[in-house]
Amino acid sequence: MPGTWTQGHIDARDNFAYQIIGKKRWTLFSPQDHKYLYFKKLKGTLEWSMALANQNPDLSKFPKLTKARPLTVDMDPGDVLYLPRGWIHMVENVTPALMLNVWRKGPAEFISSWSEKYQKEIASYCDKPE
Repeated sequence: MPGTWTQGHIDARDNFAYQIIGKKRWTLFSPQDHKYLYFKKLKGTLEWSMALANQNPDLSKFPKLTKARPLTVDMDPGDVLYLPRGWIHMVENVTPALMLNVWRKGPAEFISSWSEKYQKEIASYCDKPE
């Protein structure tokens, strides 16, 4: 439905968004902007931005929001967007739209869990005298 949108939030996993029909507009914020977006945990484990709870935020209530640097991405049918975990985003339907999201463990999370599992083994090879 045109004009519908999601409040600014952070996904728990990396997100692959596949635009199938129509057009969506994504407003993205780097994880570095987190401190400017007034987050609160709501609806389970996701973090939601109180400053991005409506499309025309009240800057007198959220003055730090002016320091955030949004990026805007328009998605048309056939477009794919990769959004790493930790990136803040809002999504608006510009036209009637259908999008498929796939949330996966991303490279950083995979490498982190792998390195924790094998770091002692790797270190043991590095610490052996020749």
